[in-house]
Amino acid sequence: MQFNHLFGSWILGCAFGLIGVCWADEAAHLPQRHALILANSAYTNSPLLNPRNDAELMSSTLQQLGFEVSIEHNLNREQLFGSTRKFSERLPSGAIALVFYAGHGIQVNSTNYLVPVDMQPTGEQSVPLKAFPLQSLIDRLHAASSAVNIVILDACRNNPFRPSSRNRYRDFANLGLAKTVIPKGTVIAYSTAPGQLAEDGAGRNNSLYTKTLTEQMRQTGLTIEEALKNVAAIVRKQTLDDQQPWFETSLVDEFYFLPPHGVTLLTNSKTVSTRSDSTSSHNRNLEPSTWYTLLKVGEWAGIDFQLEKRMKNLTEDEVPLLEHRAENGNVIAMTTLGFAYRNGFFQGRGNNGRDIIRGGANNTKSVYWLQQAALAGFPIAQLELGEMILQGIGVDSDKSVGMKWLERASQSSYPAAKIIYAQRTAGIDPSVALTAEGQLKTLQILMDVAKKLRE
Repeated sequence: MQFNHLFGSWILGCAFGLIGVCWADEAAHLPQRHALILANSAYTNSPLLNPRNDAELMSSTLQQLGFEVSIEHNLNREQLFGSTRKFSERLPSGAIALVFYAGHGIQVNSTNYLVPVDMQPTGEQSVPLKAFPLQSLIDRLHAASSAVNIVILDACRNNPFRPSSRNRYRDFANLGLAKTVIPKGTVIAYSTAPGQLAEDGAGRNNSLYTKTLTEQMRQTGLTIEEALKNVAAIVRKQTLDDQQPWFETSLVDEFYFLPPHGVTLLTNSKTVSTRSDSTSSHNRNLEPSTWYTLLKVGEWAGIDFQLEKRMKNLTEDEVPLLEHRAENGNVIAMTTLGFAYRNGFFQGRGNNGRDIIRGGANNTKSVYWLQQAALAGFPIAQLELGEMILQGIGVDSDKSVGMKWLERASQSSYPAAKIIYAQRTAGIDPSVALTAEGQLKTLQILMDVAKKLRE
């Protein structure tokens, strides 16, 4: 056993060594690559746990990908200006420039700012004088001699100016970061979409965004757009759409962190060219694929559990936040609102301390939000909407329309939808206690569904 253990460790070490050699060999043929990593965590009023870890992970990844890396921690406003100026001025002609920032980020009046560690949250009116404007970094990179400029912002972890009262979700005008006008040859990647917040990575050594991004950057043959799309899909799935990474690009041609073998990269223009991309356009916002279409059968139980967990103690005070997320395309928020308006919101517990008192139910609003999620292709919402239409809850009963929604839900990998649609098709009401004959029919349906799932 000792020999096997040592031999296995030797094989593993050789494998990682070969990977390092391959990366180094690829990097030798790339344009000069330079990266500046900025990590702010030691905030006086709102410290963050993971920016230092995120910076170290990003630094090691970029070095493996052939970047010359400079890393700085806990910068004030003057240091942010100085570091970005020096970095931009030293970029050689045709270089690939990458700036990674981990820390607090906010926007005021549609202008984005990185928050220095010594900035006191005295009010939004003082932000332009105390924070570092993102546009300053973008302008400096654009004026440099680099061929491609990449800015990655793992920010928006929370807004230090957001009030902490129970009505803190009423105004979303300055939440998160805003869209940015970017010059040619630039990519800006955000850890979450405009107007949204990103988590710091509770219970983890790294933020989910940075960890996922570095994994995708190491994949051979992915364009930067493909890598960022993959990141978005993974993060959206793991956070149930609470965090939706987003990016803007004005690259005309393709850029690879680790290019396919045999690809030659040009270095003397404001883009990196491999082959023409006729679909490219300025300031593209490339939407990631919907993560829930890729779920496997066994993963839906976890989604059902999370929805039930969110619903259990949901109060009406949380509706504005859910509506904000729903309006930004979050199907989990849409579905949660649909369930909440159907079943009622948590208002307290009975005298025995166990029974939950609910109120504020509104079947019309329930149908509205379930329909929004159903139209987005979310099968749980499609199933619930179909059942409400069949039963005439919040809307006139319509068997044809209700069955169409059940059919659409059944075409997904969601097992409950397949079973209920099959039951309805066989004339069995899932909400009614089954007779012996109904039980036999249901057993046959389950066997048929199981057979189809195995195919």
